[in-house]
Order: sequence, then structure tokens, then C-alpha cells
Amino acid sequence: AIAQLGLRRVDRAVELAKQALEKDARCVDAINALGAIAYDKKDYEGARQHYLQSTAIDPQRSFSAWHRLGVIYKKEGKTTRAIEAFEAARNSYPRYVGPDNPHHELAELYADLEPPQMDKALNVWRDAVKINSEDAEAALKGLKLAIKMKDYKAAVEFAQAHIEIDPYAGEVHQLAGKAFEELKNLAKAAREFGVAVAVNDKDVESWVGLARAQRDLKRREQALKAVERALEVDATNADAKSLLNQLK
Repeated sequence: AIAQLGLRRVDRAVELAKQALEKDARCVDAINALGAIAYDKKDYEGARQHYLQSTAIDPQRSFSAWHRLGVIYKKEGKTTRAIEAFEAARNSYPRYVGPDNPHHELAELYADLEPPQMDKALNVWRDAVKINSEDAEAALKGLKLAIKMKDYKAAVEFAQAHIEIDPYAGEVHQLAGKAFEELKNLAKAAREFGVAVAVNDKDVESWVGLARAQRDLKRREQALKAVERALEVDATNADAKSLLNQLK
């Protein structure tokens, strides 16, 4: 049945899956094959029934059943059930990196809860980066969430993970600069803001951050240069104007 399904011979696959179930009504693979056929036909209720049956028989057996249940529940706006299904899916197969990645889905679903469970969302992004060190999207979203939560140590971890994947993302260096600034590591803050403006010399926010870091490091001339560059890009920037007045 599974082979026929792979060949897109759906009618034959259904016939064989039913034969398997006549021999063993608890055959998880056959139930999941019928679930996959229903899912592909967008018969989500039929798919749900098959997947609920298979996961009830053996909760650890099928990643695809839990995964697709998560997708179905998310479509229906059933956030708690979607979370339960995606958690079971990633427990079954934590290294899956394809469409509807459970880690990505879970982080967003936890953030959508009322009240939002941001700590769980952050931990899921952290797990995603650990499992797939090439997941730039997880690293960036984890970084942004950590900054929003004011968890600056976590922000630095996510930034470093992203930099290992892509060292030329100016936004990541800017956010890393902010995190180091909050952690009072001014030398590293200056370094990250400096990289950010090297990548994008129109990044006013990073020029201002660099100026602040250089000022606090007692490097007045470097701070003046940075704030002047900020004002060249945006002469109306209030933070840059205030810094310039302090430095004069």
C-alpha cells in the first residue's frame, strides 16, 4: 500500500491498506496510509480520524500522524491541540527540518496563546538552533524574541549562532550590539555596531549605538565620527543630535 501510494496509485493503495487492516485492525502503518490519502485530498476530517486512531494505538510510532494533526488543528484555530500534536511530533522525530517544521510552528503557537508563553517559545527556538545549526530563520527569530523579552544573554547566543551561518546580516550585528550594550560589555557592543555599519553604512541606529559605545569607552574622537556619520544619513535623528551635544 505504501509503495502504491508513492507511485500515486491511490485506489490500489486504499485497497491494499484495507486488506492489511482486515488482517490486523491495529496496523498503524495502514491507518496512516489511509490518513495520508485523505490529507492529500484535503479531506482533513477523514485524515484527522485516521491519525487520531493511529496515535491512540501507538503514540510513539508515527511522526507524520502527529505532524499533520498539528497542521490540521492549526488551520482550525485550535491552538492548544495544535501545540500538543506538534510537541508529540518533535518528540517522535526532533530532527525534521521540512515544511511546517514543528519547532517553528510551536514557537509561534506558544506566542499566540492567551496569555502568551514567551519562555516556551524562546526555548523552542533554542532547541531548533541546537538541532539544526544551519537554521538561520530560527536563530533570527529567537534573537528578536530574546531582545523583546530583555533576555540579553539569550540574545547573544542566538546572534552568535546566526553569525556562524551568515556573518553578513547587518540586522543581526545591530541586535547583538544592543544585547552587549545592555550587558555592559561595551567593547563587544562597539565591535558589533561597527560590523553592522560596515555591512550597511545607512544604518542610523547602529551608528548611534556605536557612538554611545565609543563615548562610554572614553573614545571621544571615535564617538564623534560615528555620530557625525549618523547625522549624515539622517540629520533629524534626535538621539544623534543629543549625543553630538554631549560630545562637544
